[in-house]
Amino acid sequence: MTFVLLKETNNKKYLIFKSNIMNTNQLKGKVEQLQGDAKIWLGQKTNNPKMEIEGKLDIANGKLIEQKGNAMEQYEKAKKIMESRTEEVQNKALLKWDKLKNEDVKEFDKSFEKFANKLKEKYNHTQEEANSQIREFMNQF
Repeated sequence: MTFVLLKETNNKKYLIFKSNIMNTNQLKGKVEQLQGDAKIWLGQKTNNPKMEIEGKLDIANGKLIEQKGNAMEQYEKAKKIMESRTEEVQNKALLKWDKLKNEDVKEFDKSFEKFANKLKEKYNHTQEEANSQIREFMNQF
């Protein structure tokens, strides 16, 4: 996706095109800022201070919208990392406890207690032994 920035140099405004993949809020924020720049420019040319103020408000609002988009992007990246990490933990758990099935290991995601119960059931562990093994296992991460 391509977006546009308005740049001012020596009292001349230039449109700059950059290529970047953005989420909707990032794009909306950039567009809002661009509209604000246009209002400020038009307000200066028509001697309309109200339009200039509207332009400044549009720029501020656009920056907030863009920041929201940036935060959402960071959240999505962190979520993907956590999901891949979850798979890694599940795969290592299957290697460590070979009597468990995929469904059993997925319980690990939902509840420590449920997973401990699976260990007790499959390996005849006490609650304390199951908890100890899980803590030891999780310490590697």
